[in-house]
Amino acid sequence: MITRIKNALARRYWRVRMSPPLWRFINRGRRRTWQALALREAPHERRIADALRADGIAFSSLQELGLDHLWPAMQENARALKQRWVSDASFREHILGELESKEIAKGAKKTFLLPLYGGGWTTPMLEPENPYIQFSLSDTVLTIAGMYLGLMPKFDSFNLSETVLVAGDAKFSQRWHRDPEDRRLLKAFIYVSDVLDDGVGPFTYVRGSQEGGRYHHLFPQQFPQGSYPAPEALERTVHPKDIQKAFGKAGTVVFADTAGLHRGGFSTTRERMMYTAGYVAATSTQPRKFTIGEAPAHLSVLADASLRVY
Repeated sequence: MITRIKNALARRYWRVRMSPPLWRFINRGRRRTWQALALREAPHERRIADALRADGIAFSSLQELGLDHLWPAMQENARALKQRWVSDASFREHILGELESKEIAKGAKKTFLLPLYGGGWTTPMLEPENPYIQFSLSDTVLTIAGMYLGLMPKFDSFNLSETVLVAGDAKFSQRWHRDPEDRRLLKAFIYVSDVLDDGVGPFTYVRGSQEGGRYHHLFPQQFPQGSYPAPEALERTVHPKDIQKAFGKAGTVVFADTAGLHRGGFSTTRERMMYTAGYVAATSTQPRKFTIGEAPAHLSVLADASLRVY
């Protein structure tokens, strides 16, 4: 009886807490901060933000974003980390040990992901000179996040991981789901390897399942959790033309509101390397997934603000 009462009160709390009027109210300071910046929007930034509002997903590239100078260092970084995973037993055991304890606590075991930097419930230290972090804290990417969210975004997560070949059915994030961090959020994905067919495990999204979209109320988030609908139930309801598979060559950037319905890579023929950066409101239900340490020097106003939102 007591458990039922607690659960009922928790559901009521989260319905109120995440309702649009209260969400706007508690984020009013960060909305004002964003408006005060009065940033000039580049055409490609406006195009991406408009596509996100319309469909919840948008495609770009490092070249279009003006960040292709980072690509050689990104490729080298990914190669070095993969080599370290293969050759450095202590590094491998440290990551696996951290994953083991945290995944057992969460009741999940993502054996299909090889976390190279962040991800997998690890809590890495932010490395400002890392080319992936430079991408994540670039004014261009933060501007897109702020334009879409309508407030000063908080950079809250990153990970570089490889999806490995695993036998069996799709598990956890490989299934259709909505992320739990907030009612609206943004993730930027960089394909570090080519993803040109189903066998490499393309990121897949239900267009229009973001807040305000035509599928917004389909299998809604259950705060503070997300939502994991049965695949057959989703595919009976969603028109096939609205299921978007994100194919692209290495260097492709995909932006998506993952509070919308999506599923991660399920690789069956070749491994997939991908980097993910996440952006939320300061009042997100989830803690930041990395450690900052000392405040990095020489950051732009936007980058500094995105890290100082706690």
